[in-house]
Amino acid sequence: MTFKIRISHETVNELVKALRKSYKSGDVNMVKRVSALLGFSRGETVEAVAETLGSDESSVYRWVKALLVEGIGALKPRWKGG
Repeated sequence: MTFKIRISHETVNELVKALRKSYKSGDVNMVKRVSALLGFSRGETVEAVAETLGSDESSVYRWVKALLVEGIGALKPRWKGG
């Protein structure tokens, strides 16, 4: 079974704002995540996005899922201590 996921124009606009904010703050992880989702929103395959950014496909799928289920706020890296 095949299905297609579309990201709305409103969400793309929010992603662009988040990308700008991430660049300004120097948040490299967020830049990578938002860039992946913007590529995906343009119709690039998960495989192509992952290759371009040097990420695992599973990470890109996780970011897409987080965006769809919880929104942009779910993309922010969480510090797990250490």
